Amino acid sequence: MKLLRQHGSLEGLPSETRAKLPENLDEVRGYFLSPPTTDVYEVLPQRPDLEAARRFLVEERDFTAKRVEEVLERYRRSMSLLWR
Repeated sequence: MKLLRQHGSLEGLPSETRAKLPENLDEVRGYFLSPPTTDVYEVLPQRPDLEAARRFLVEERDFTAKRVEEVLERYRRSMSLLWR
């Protein structure tokens, strides 16, 4: 991302960096600009898995455990009225 910001586009990258890019660059770009989507889905109401959210944020994304726990606790308190 730093190089893209610095050079403005993939085409603007230095030649040694561009040489490392896949040959199907236009296909990859097209996938991100127009990703496949669907209109067939179902959203079911359910309680969030707060422990999974904590693991994801703390263990996989390096958020501070104390801050995550504080926010999750606030969320638990705010949602407790709805879950009764």
